[in-house]
Amino acid sequence: MKKESKKNVLLHHFKSIRLTILFSFSALIVFSLLIFLLISLNYTEDTVLENSIDNTTQLIKQVNADIDSYINYMENISSLVTNNDNVKDYLFDDNLSNDQKSLFITAILDQFNTIMEARHDICNIAVISSNGRYIINDGTDMLNEFVSLFNLDWYRYAFLYPDKTALSSSHVQNVIKNNYKWVITLSKSIKNAKNNKESGVFFIDLNYNVISDMCENNSLGEKGYVFILDRDGNIIYHPQQQLLYSGLKTERVEQVLNNKTNYFVTDEGDESKLYTISTSKKTGWTIVGVVYESELMKNKTQTQILYIVVAFILLAAAMIISAFVSTRITRPIKKLKDSMKEVEKGHFDNANIEVTSENEIGSLSKSFNIMTAEIKKLMEENIYEQKQKRKSELKALQSQINPHFLYNTLDSIIWMAESNKNKEVVLMTSSLAKLLRQSISNENEVLKIEQEIGYIISYLTIQKMRYKDKLEYEIDVDKDIYQYEIVKLVLQPIVENAIYHGIKCKETMCLLRIRGYSAGNNIIIKVIDNGVGMSNEVLAHIFDEHKHNHKSNGVGVFNVQMRLQLYYGKNYGISYESFPGEGTTATITIPKGKVQGIIMKNYKILILIIVLSLCILVPGIYKIVKNSLGTEEPIKIIYIPKIIDDTNEFWSALIGGAEMAAKEFNVDLNVVAPDAEEDYERQNELIDWAIRQNPDAIALSPADYSETTAMAKEIVKNKIKLIFIDSTVNENVQDALVATDNYLAGKKMGEFMKTFVNKDTKIAIVGHVKTASTAIEREKGLRFGLGSDEKRIVDVVFCDSEFGKAYNLTMDLLKEYPDITMIAGLNEYSSVGAARAIKRLGLSGKVKVIGFDSSIEEIELLEEGVFQGIIIQKSFNMGYLGIEEAVKLVKGKKVEQNVDSGSQLITKDNMYTEENQKLLFPFWGE
Repeated sequence: MKKESKKNVLLHHFKSIRLTILFSFSALIVFSLLIFLLISLNYTEDTVLENSIDNTTQLIKQVNADIDSYINYMENISSLVTNNDNVKDYLFDDNLSNDQKSLFITAILDQFNTIMEARHDICNIAVISSNGRYIINDGTDMLNEFVSLFNLDWYRYAFLYPDKTALSSSHVQNVIKNNYKWVITLSKSIKNAKNNKESGVFFIDLNYNVISDMCENNSLGEKGYVFILDRDGNIIYHPQQQLLYSGLKTERVEQVLNNKTNYFVTDEGDESKLYTISTSKKTGWTIVGVVYESELMKNKTQTQILYIVVAFILLAAAMIISAFVSTRITRPIKKLKDSMKEVEKGHFDNANIEVTSENEIGSLSKSFNIMTAEIKKLMEENIYEQKQKRKSELKALQSQINPHFLYNTLDSIIWMAESNKNKEVVLMTSSLAKLLRQSISNENEVLKIEQEIGYIISYLTIQKMRYKDKLEYEIDVDKDIYQYEIVKLVLQPIVENAIYHGIKCKETMCLLRIRGYSAGNNIIIKVIDNGVGMSNEVLAHIFDEHKHNHKSNGVGVFNVQMRLQLYYGKNYGISYESFPGEGTTATITIPKGKVQGIIMKNYKILILIIVLSLCILVPGIYKIVKNSLGTEEPIKIIYIPKIIDDTNEFWSALIGGAEMAAKEFNVDLNVVAPDAEEDYERQNELIDWAIRQNPDAIALSPADYSETTAMAKEIVKNKIKLIFIDSTVNENVQDALVATDNYLAGKKMGEFMKTFVNKDTKIAIVGHVKTASTAIEREKGLRFGLGSDEKRIVDVVFCDSEFGKAYNLTMDLLKEYPDITMIAGLNEYSSVGAARAIKRLGLSGKVKVIGFDSSIEEIELLEEGVFQGIIIQKSFNMGYLGIEEAVKLVKGKKVEQNVDSGSQLITKDNMYTEENQKLLFPFWGE
């Protein structure tokens, strides 16, 4: 039985069979609905996913087919050119006259022009013979003399596989002078009919216009995309190719190559994606479609809403039906219960039940009618006796002011009367009368706290007059609690104990205080005395039942505690705190009213079931509604670089990175700048304008190390997030800094320069803006990198970021110091200007030039040997990370205080490695 009771403990909480049935039905219905929802939603998700996989697979296969068709078309063009007799005669016939050459060149160029006019996706077309003859594009372009054709994969593969068309991966085409573009090269060998050997190569460089259109013109959602891999897993095309090349993003290349099925799904929460894969047998390329689950499941979202709405309707209908059915089932039981209630009240005349059924309830009703008749008879015999007994008990309790107290009080009255203390006699007599009246006149078990306090005042008045100089009392009870009820005869026994056992035994004057106040849902009444106190031993037995003490009123602490806990519960009653020689505090705690929550308890359980259901369903609805509301408001950011200069690769790439981040992170980006890098006054005006626009954040590349500080502080003062990009100021006022570690970059430069130092070395430095933090930090790092050779620096000049001024300053330096053997430029302007001067004077290689940043001109000068090396900054990364950090700040996310975007030493030997290509030539997808 005990075991069964534990199992049914939940149902035993209900005081009504109807509520038990209703609870059971409701729990079963909710449980069934939840199972229905889970199964339905999972089934829907699986179905939508399968349909999405099928649809996406078809799309990707179509892209694959389109690309194969595109490559077939280009192969046809290559066959057309490689089989052209004019091409073969021009490339391989060594006996051609100049007129014949001109005729062949004209014919070949006409063919090239026809092809390029019809195909805007071809950026280069050329034929090259191993004997040195070639024609490129319109005939004016030249081969890059610093690049060996045999080091190029597409050139070698054309000879290795003469029967096939070679198709390269994505790369920078550097074979054509002054032409560095990201392309895909299609090449095919040309056979010399005279010796029957492969002696030439035809190649077409394809830009990304057509491939990009093929990949992007597919419905893969707003965020979905297509990318292409070659056989080795190299990226051919990706809409975020520059981010991948910069290391700012990663793609699941390994998972794509190693996946055994044609799809897989990533587990990234809200960013989970479906990858669908199709590999071309012709090209070997793998086409991958990426769809965000949150977008491809749009139909799922609508279905989820429908399911949840239906679930709510069913839940409401089931609750109503359950309530109706449970009422019908329990109505006879309720009648029986109501009759029992009447019997409980003693109303036997109204307790008889009409029996309308022959089931178990009908049988029980008949037995109940017989039982109530018998009980009525017995109750009539006992009721008088019980009433009298109850009255006797209550009167005994109310009249427990013992004779000793009355004798002593009357003696005091007589003594005061004999002493003609009439006022005192009146006061004591009046107090005794009130005390006796309160004790014997109220038959109720409870009374208001105000009445209880009045009773205790009368009692203390008498005791004060008896003990005179030994007793003082204070009563401090908040009037807010006066109207609450308390069991009667609670305070007087506690006060009496305090007087007889605490104060009476002390020689000096004692103080008894009564405090009463509200504490949350409880009322606290404290009786505090500074009498002799109690030991721990006495305190431990304070609530033990003792024999009746005739010298006190007989209502001991034990009885009071028992009455309080019987009436209010075990959590209430009296607690004691006492210290020998210091006094005792008795604390009475009662609730503000009797707990009425028992009746509501069953309903609370039922409500709990519904609330739990809502807790499960509502978050799903919220998520669905949130996802259907569309995109959030864009973040407003103003970026103020030092300059906007399309001829400067550093600033172009940096701003390009910032704009790409803005597109990705939903940023409304406004870029404004002065016309010159050193114009800090104009930049300060732009900062003032930007502050008035009240953007979410301002990204700033300070033009001056000290003159920009005040305006930077104004940004922070106006509670706008501030991010420094590229450079900083002389005080740490920014929220974040994204820049090259200019000191470290300068150190790399100095260490590289040191490798060229000999006993005759003289060094000059051409800086950009003297007060710019970048110039200051780079020069410090350079000097540290040189170490003891720092003494070889003969002069430092500044060009104010102007190519012409850097050129002229370099010329002046060489006139003043003709024995200079090495020059360091600290940014693109100073580096290129100095290199131009060295090249103009024919001193390439004799005067070593080490530069900063990268541009097409710097790359050409590096190939020619004018530059021995350049330190390049990852400017695209810098711009992208700067905006990304700004977005994090606006959204309250944690950011790094200083982000190093990185730098790299580039030399002629390593400039065309795969990784350095990505740094030197930003990919813009054209």
